[in-house]
Amino acid sequence: MEEKRIQPTGQNKWKIAFITLCCIIIGFIGAFLYMGHQPLDNAPQLETVDTTGDAKVQLSLTKEQTNKIISYYLNKMTEGDKIKFRFLLDQQALITGKFKFLGTPMNFYLYFDPIVLENGDIKLKATTLSLGKLKLPIKMLLNYIERESSLPKWIQIDGDKKQVLILFSKMKTENGVSIKAKDIDLSNDSMTFDIYLPIEE
Repeated sequence: MEEKRIQPTGQNKWKIAFITLCCIIIGFIGAFLYMGHQPLDNAPQLETVDTTGDAKVQLSLTKEQTNKIISYYLNKMTEGDKIKFRFLLDQQALITGKFKFLGTPMNFYLYFDPIVLENGDIKLKATTLSLGKLKLPIKMLLNYIERESSLPKWIQIDGDKKQVLILFSKMKTENGVSIKAKDIDLSNDSMTFDIYLPIEE
């Protein structure tokens, strides 16, 4: 007795096609997920990023760039002061300006050696004072600048030690950014600072 081969009806054909299509899609998705989890040959190893604390950005400036920045902020900070002076970086750090001595305007040039401290602050150690033929003590001029100018608290003048301190560690900004000096190399026209940007949690 011959077996009769049952031909699939139209409905069964659609059901078989649908199941086949589902199997292909599931297989494709499975293969995709498997391949996506496999490590890439010779892939570079990425270090884990530390999201705690502050993000540090290193900033390198030339003397010309630094002078422009200092000049801008110094003019704003000392606006309306009796004494007008400029801070410049050349072979040494230089404060130059005018003040009245016995009613006569006098030009002065006070030179410093900049020293980067361990905590990122800067110490300017006074070395030479040029004031025409007059010989005034460096201490006297520094005390005069301190008395007649309205510098912020994070810039401290110490006439007794003949120095000016730029205390970045005490400088407060509205957006929480902080600054640390890293290296000052005037002979190679290079100043490097670390800028710390606060990370919002």
